[in-house]
Amino acid sequence: MAVADSRDKQPVVGRDILPTNVTPIHYQLHLVPSLTTFVHHGTVEIRLRVNESTSEIHFNAAQLTLHSASVRTTVAKSESEISATKIDYHEEPQQYHLVFEQEFEKGQELLLTLKFEGSINDQMTGLYRSSYQTTKGEQKYMAVTQFESTDARMAFPCWDEPAVKASFDISLTIPRSLRALSNMNVISEDDLSSPPAEFASDAKETEKEWKTIKFATTPIMSTYLVAFAVGDFDWIETTTSPSCKHLPQPVTVRVYVPKDFSESGKVESVDTSEDGPSSSTMKGKFALSCAAKTLEYFSGLFNEPYPLPKMDLLAVPDFSAGAMENWGLVTYRTVALLYDEAASSARAKQL
Repeated sequence: MAVADSRDKQPVVGRDILPTNVTPIHYQLHLVPSLTTFVHHGTVEIRLRVNESTSEIHFNAAQLTLHSASVRTTVAKSESEISATKIDYHEEPQQYHLVFEQEFEKGQELLLTLKFEGSINDQMTGLYRSSYQTTKGEQKYMAVTQFESTDARMAFPCWDEPAVKASFDISLTIPRSLRALSNMNVISEDDLSSPPAEFASDAKETEKEWKTIKFATTPIMSTYLVAFAVGDFDWIETTTSPSCKHLPQPVTVRVYVPKDFSESGKVESVDTSEDGPSSSTMKGKFALSCAAKTLEYFSGLFNEPYPLPKMDLLAVPDFSAGAMENWGLVTYRTVALLYDEAASSARAKQL
């Protein structure tokens, strides 16, 4: 099958809003990001509902290369896989247009499988890289997402409109030395016996030991609330009070900070005599306390328990907004999350 690239400009066809002939129900997304080459490879399986008979599927993508597209259908207990006969990309609406020989009937469910790759950019949008200096003067990178309102399409092909909601199963294959975060809690972590095939022949990729991390299924939500991050993170944690009657199951709350992060960007003298979180990570204690109390307060105010098993707060050195309310993984500009009791102002505490 010919490779289609969302960076190839084609004449604009149709409207900017996606057609409603098919709509997504569930995404199973697997990504393999590299903080060495700043490339990510991915596969997404999207379960679709056919709302009207059609032989065409449209979805959003931006700055992605689509390697293959196929659909699995089940008719009379017989399963078949059909590859797209035509793949077009339209630059202005940022849409792929797939055409299939077979027409799909109203009421059918399809499984659309897309293989793709893209970049981990430096534009603070989509899936991007954030650089920082450690207290030892080393430059390091983390990968993080910023999808609001329609930039999930820069990380994976999707129906990237806030009104179009689905559930998500997310898994990430990353170097064993790093940590991955997402909206939901980790349900499995498995070491690989060899580097992933996507990077096995890439001479620029220096990581040799990898692992795959799978997260629990998300609630039904918009694509702009999907979030994940990869990096060398340090953290502190607490839980909501077991005595909080509005939260029958205590919620784990964590503040994550890049390990040995230097807020000044300069080499710093650090006390390494004790194990545990670094001094920069400990500056998340105030936010950690506020987050746990906030979950308790609003669960009582609305008489509705917080629906997720955890809440992560992540400090991001390069961040265009103050914070982003991704469900279960809220991202912050570092100055909006870290508070130094000895040096920060009262206004910083209020923020």
